[in-house]
Amino acid sequence: MDPRTPLLRSRLRDAAADVMLQAAERIMGEKGFDGATMQDIAAAAGCAVGTLYLHFKNKEELLRGILLKHGVAIKESMVAAFQGVADPLEKLRLFIKAHLEWAHQHPTITELIGKALPMRYYDFQASLRRFLPQEHAEMQQFELQFIQEAQESGHIRGDIPAATLTELVDGFMFTIMDQFSARPGAYSLQEQLDLTWGFLTTGMQAGGADKKSSQPKKKHA
Repeated sequence: MDPRTPLLRSRLRDAAADVMLQAAERIMGEKGFDGATMQDIAAAAGCAVGTLYLHFKNKEELLRGILLKHGVAIKESMVAAFQGVADPLEKLRLFIKAHLEWAHQHPTITELIGKALPMRYYDFQASLRRFLPQEHAEMQQFELQFIQEAQESGHIRGDIPAATLTELVDGFMFTIMDQFSARPGAYSLQEQLDLTWGFLTTGMQAGGADKKSSQPKKKHA
């Protein structure tokens, strides 16, 4: 874990730092990670550049703070959704829904992440591990556990290792987020979830395709 991560966590609770992170998210969303400057961000936050540097030493640390803020929010909403749910397959669906919902509601930051981080799957995962070591590890463990439990209960196929299925689920979900969530209007959130879940359950369900899986109708050519 980066030694500054605990400090960043504490700053998420700091009102001034939160204003700076909001400004950084807005400016990076408008100009891109490379195009945004610390001067731009400080001006948007209404503070001196020196004050910004007291909280965040560079743009990468600001990006880390933005990702940490959103990562914590996704995890908290997901854990709340899991309350009272015993079915591992439903937990996996809620796991996917939480990520798609976040991407659908935050297209600007979704696009920023797509441009600021490497897009090859393993490189992207490595970047998340570097930026969000605790949140990323917890998310991965959640997902792996749900898939293992669903395999043990016979809800999904057991001939593919759970770790491999986790990568396949992540890869497909990543594609949906990249292709549709960052383009409002292409597919609604429910259509994205139907497409993702329908495709995954057709491929993973023990005993054949899910006859009830729905596929959304494309709204725009």
